[in-house]
Amino acid sequence: MIRIVRGPEPKGLATARASKGKVAWTAYQKAKDRPDPTGYQCAKEALHIAQNKKCAYCEMVVPKGGAPVEHFRPKDGAFRHMRGAPEDLDAEHYWWLAWSWENLFFSCVRCNGKNAKGNYFPLNAGTCAAALPATTHATLDDALAAWTPDHGLLIDPGVDDPLDHLRWVPLNPSKPPATWIWTLKFESSGLSKGRATKEILKLEEFADDVVARFEKVLGDFERTFGLTNGRANFLRASKLRSKKWSDLVNRWMGPKEPLRGATWSMFDALVPEPTRTACNLPLPRP
Repeated sequence: MIRIVRGPEPKGLATARASKGKVAWTAYQKAKDRPDPTGYQCAKEALHIAQNKKCAYCEMVVPKGGAPVEHFRPKDGAFRHMRGAPEDLDAEHYWWLAWSWENLFFSCVRCNGKNAKGNYFPLNAGTCAAALPATTHATLDDALAAWTPDHGLLIDPGVDDPLDHLRWVPLNPSKPPATWIWTLKFESSGLSKGRATKEILKLEEFADDVVARFEKVLGDFERTFGLTNGRANFLRASKLRSKKWSDLVNRWMGPKEPLRGATWSMFDALVPEPTRTACNLPLPRP
């Protein structure tokens, strides 16, 4: 998972909010009941392009057809519990964000489904859900302007840097890289954003994909620097080390590459930050 920059809101979404959102807002003002939002799918193409055709959560390349528009804060009611805990459904949230550009991502069917992200949106302990919008607002846009976000426990890739909370690391980094077993590490032992995101999205299910990618990255790394054991003798590998490093990183971490967050962690493990600093080898976060 990496940071996502959506870019400007597409005109179609603003139009949908002005038409479909207006109908929903009027119904809500009359009945004070959660409407059934529609019309937001017009944002899919813009999201697909902004995310380089990849799912916001697993970072795998996904065809646009058949894949959903994901609502980070669910539009059909929010599960406040962690996976496996007794169900706690907040049925009133967050329908009014169905047309909010800042709440939308492109997602694969797997990550959007009930066995992964689904309608989960637990909150930080001791915090409250966002207040329902006041029906006195003239329009839905007015309600959105007055809305104050609550403190969700999941990583929001449109706001957070996921690598601050969750990353793939080798279990035994002192062993030869070819033997590394990769696992997800979160930032603290408590119920943190990293841990909650890992458990709810079941991101460990992508371990085989991470291993397969690392085999290719490691092979290219060793060929590039003439190594036979990953990091061994890296400091003496080549006078052209900096240029070779930049080319290697750019090759595997281009915007359209899958698993860029995991790939960044692979390079970070192969050449740790102190060595990169000493050798002036940049590794920009994706």
